[in-house]
Amino acid sequence: MGDSYRICNKLSVEQGLEKGLLGGPFQSKLTFKNGVSASINQFGKRTIELSTHTPTSCDDLFTTFQSIEKLLMLLDGRFYPIEKLRFFMDEDELTDASIEYEQRRLGYFSSKDFCRYSWLRLISFQNVLTDELFGKWNVLLDELDIVFQSLLYSLSDNRMPVDLNFAFLVELAEPFTELLKEQTCYCQSLTPGERGTTLKMCVDTLILIFGKDIFDEELSADYADFLNAVVGSRVRIMHIKKKQSKHFGGKECVKYSMKFSLLYRKILFELLDIDNCQYDGAIQNATRKINEWK
Repeated sequence: MGDSYRICNKLSVEQGLEKGLLGGPFQSKLTFKNGVSASINQFGKRTIELSTHTPTSCDDLFTTFQSIEKLLMLLDGRFYPIEKLRFFMDEDELTDASIEYEQRRLGYFSSKDFCRYSWLRLISFQNVLTDELFGKWNVLLDELDIVFQSLLYSLSDNRMPVDLNFAFLVELAEPFTELLKEQTCYCQSLTPGERGTTLKMCVDTLILIFGKDIFDEELSADYADFLNAVVGSRVRIMHIKKKQSKHFGGKECVKYSMKFSLLYRKILFELLDIDNCQYDGAIQNATRKINEWK
C-alpha cells in the first residue's frame, strides 16, 4: 500500500537541543475541525502528540505535525532535532512508518548554527498558540507557498556558502512586499517585478515600516551605503560578473541573515495578528546581541 493509505490514530514526536535542555514546564493543546487533537509539552524536551478517535492516514497526521512545527519555528527562530518519532495504531507502534517518515524529513528542518542562539527565540509558544492562531497560520502557509520554503532553506544547514543563502534572503523582500500589499494597507505604491519598483525599494520599505528597531545601527549610519551593499550582495550571486558592485563579506552575510530573519518573522507575526507586546522586547534584545556578535 502507498504511504497515504497507512492508517494510524496517534503520532508522537520528541525533540530536544543538541546540548542542554529546553525550558518549561510549558503546555498547549489544540483541537482541529478534522477531529485531530494536539498537545505540546515542554520540560527539558519538547513532545508533540497528535491523536484522533477515527483512524486516519499517517500522511495526514505527519502533515499536521509539520505545520505545527513550522509555526513553532517562527516563534523559536529554529527547528529542534527529532529524537523520537513514533506512529501508533491503538497501542501498537507502526515501526516501519516511524522509521520511514523520519528519514523522509526535508533538509530545511535542520537549522544553521547561527539560528541556534537562545536569544533568537521571540515568543514562548504557550503564550500565543491557540486553535485560532493555528487556523490563521495554515491559511498564511498556503498563501506564502514557495516563499516560506525559500526562507527556511536559506536558514537551513544546507552546506551552501552563506553569501548564496543571504542573496536568497534579500530576494525574498519582493514577495514579502507583494504579500503585504495584498493583505494590508502597506506597500500600496509598490509593484514588485514591474518597472518602477526595484528590489532596493522593497528592502527599504520593509525596513522603514517593520525594521527600524532591527536595523537601528544601519539607519543611524550610512543607510544608503548599507542598502547598496544589501542589493549588491544579491546581484553578485544572481548576476555573476567579473566586476562586482559593493557587497558584504561572509561575516557580514551571517550578521544580516540573522537580521533579515528577524524582519521576516516580525512581518509574519503582523500578518498573524500577534500582539507586538509579545515580541518587541525580545527583538530589541536579539538586535543588541547581533550588533555585538563577533
